[in-house]
Amino acid sequence: MECITVSNIYSHSLGLLSGITSPEPGLEATIISSCTVTASVFIQIGYFDSRGVQFGDGIEMATVAAGAVYPIYHTARLYGLQRGAMKLAKVISVKAYPQ
Repeated sequence: MECITVSNIYSHSLGLLSGITSPEPGLEATIISSCTVTASVFIQIGYFDSRGVQFGDGIEMATVAAGAVYPIYHTARLYGLQRGAMKLAKVISVKAYPQ
């Protein structure tokens, strides 16, 4: 569906205060629908290290009403040393389907 836009994309890596005063590692964005129907939106997010090498990914799913602006926050599903290794999360693909 070409009527779905993902904008205001911000990546959050692990910081000293993550989870206390700053977000957990992950990605936040805004889904904007200019559709005339409700859409199921699937966003694939890649996790990258300081060298720019992708080492993992995740999916964020949302049901977005026609004409809605929908904020999302995707917490990276990483454990142990991978949490500190993630320096950037970025949107790899966006797929939307009418409901």
